[in-house]
Amino acid sequence: MTMEYLRESVDSGGTTQTPSRHPRGIDTHGSVSGMTTITKLSLLVLVVVGGLTLAINTYVHGVHLPTMSSPAKPNLVDAPLGALSSDVESHDAGSLTITLSGASFGTRQADVTALLDYLGFNSSAVVARMENTRALDGTQSDKGRYASVHWNYSPDGGHNLVFESV
Repeated sequence: MTMEYLRESVDSGGTTQTPSRHPRGIDTHGSVSGMTTITKLSLLVLVVVGGLTLAINTYVHGVHLPTMSSPAKPNLVDAPLGALSSDVESHDAGSLTITLSGASFGTRQADVTALLDYLGFNSSAVVARMENTRALDGTQSDKGRYASVHWNYSPDGGHNLVFESV
């Protein structure tokens, strides 16, 4: 079964309608992307069934699709302290004070680096500055993505690090 339809063609100054036939006998005149009504209905049924299946699975199994929300902001309360936890002077949501006496900075350097990384600092640069801080340099500081840090050094007390949330 073939169907004839009119095809418009431009002829030197005017439009004429000429009958033509689709090679497969399908009337594509006026159809979106050449889809037949049956194809459109089949796609609609698939979309509805897929949506219902997703809704039922979510309700019955508690399956939740991941959202595009931003990851939780690192904070001082959840900061990874490792061996530094024994050197903490004070710790709350807004600040963290750590005192590293004498040679303990060298032994705790990996933990200091992990903490700095967690809080969004360029840890290698900050650790290098901390190691080279002298008593006469006074208080030094740097700012990371999620916190700022202030530190000083004294030969008697060692390194004193104060982190503050930003």
